[in-house]
Amino acid sequence: MSSQSASQPTDRLLGDFLANRQNTGLYDSTSLRKSRVEINDEFLHGESDSSAAIRTDYFGETIRNVNKRSYTFLVLMLIELLALLTMSLYHVWDDFPVTSKTRSDFVYSLVLALNILFCMYYVIHGVLKERSIELFTFLAGSLILTAYVIYEFVIYNGDRELENRKWRMIVCCLCEPFNIIGAMYVARGFGWVNFIIIGADMELGAVFDTLCTYFAMFKINLQMALSLIALSFFSQDMAFDYEWAIEAVAFSCLLLNSVISHYMFSREISMLRWYVLTSLAQPLYITWKLLEVSTVYPESYHSYVRLPVLIAGFTALMTYFLTVVWAHKARNGFGKGLRLRNIGS
Repeated sequence: MSSQSASQPTDRLLGDFLANRQNTGLYDSTSLRKSRVEINDEFLHGESDSSAAIRTDYFGETIRNVNKRSYTFLVLMLIELLALLTMSLYHVWDDFPVTSKTRSDFVYSLVLALNILFCMYYVIHGVLKERSIELFTFLAGSLILTAYVIYEFVIYNGDRELENRKWRMIVCCLCEPFNIIGAMYVARGFGWVNFIIIGADMELGAVFDTLCTYFAMFKINLQMALSLIALSFFSQDMAFDYEWAIEAVAFSCLLLNSVISHYMFSREISMLRWYVLTSLAQPLYITWKLLEVSTVYPESYHSYVRLPVLIAGFTALMTYFLTVVWAHKARNGFGKGLRLRNIGS
């Protein structure tokens, strides 16, 4: 009996809290929402005072004072990612200027460095802003990173820097289970930041969750699209031709669409026409690259990059359509009061 009650401390605390509120006549939906966040926070972190847990950053956005569990997770993840980033940047520096012998290692190291930077952003932003979806995006990004590392180690036949690539693969494979367990454990304690921003309005909370999901989808799509551009651009000979123009236009439209997306959805600015025009360049570019590497000009791509281009292209296309779906849902939430809150992205 005692073990059963001890296994449910949160439910017991919540029951006592609500019983006290009901006896004093102060029970309402606002108390219910706040009490769930408060007791969950108190159970995990030993703190139930929101003012002690919340602060604003340099941009005026609401973030959390990192507790011991989140701090430990954040430090360990950053150590792992910084180690991988150092090894990847060493390859980039060592392989420059690029030759036919070093091109494959240079391209993979550059793409890995790009994906590592995205993962660092996901984990920092997810912990400080208490975005569970951001931590799950970090897990998706880290799985993509691990897949890149394993693929490079398996298919690269040269013995140059083999030891470095082997250690990079070992670090990724050993740390991935801890990434998953740590992210899920830390995300259990989230709640205060959203409550401070949104309050007890359940409808507005649903709109906010939809917007956060859209931003997460957009970021993972941006990660895959930039990876595709890097794989395509740097794997070819550095001679100016129409391919340079295609890559430059795709890159410019992607960055412009990112800026428009941030201002449009975080501030509810009506820029739908420009958002659609700049976003349409991405599926056109991805479709062309998939056709080019598979049927049109497969000989223009080195054998080591064809499969990564196909995988990155299909993943970018899939995340693009998911982003479009969530953009439509987030757009339907305009005008419901979320613009007045400092939500960031």
